[in-house]
Amino acid sequence: MVGEDTIDRGEFILVLRDYEVEVTEGEPTVPQETDSDQTQYDRLEWTDNPEKLQKCAREGSLCARVFLSDKGISW
Repeated sequence: MVGEDTIDRGEFILVLRDYEVEVTEGEPTVPQETDSDQTQYDRLEWTDNPEKLQKCAREGSLCARVFLSDKGISW
């Protein structure tokens, strides 16, 4: 586990945990087909620059906040 945080979304409290994983087969794609009302990413980008997530973190992305905090990068 990389980290965990919570954020008040008004109608609910979101609790999120980020995990580091290794993709051993295939290629991740977004969005994924789903039958539920879960949130989806709209695009995927591979980068060596985690600071690209700062704008997302400032706009409320909890997963970006957890990831950047783990890397010691302010958002």
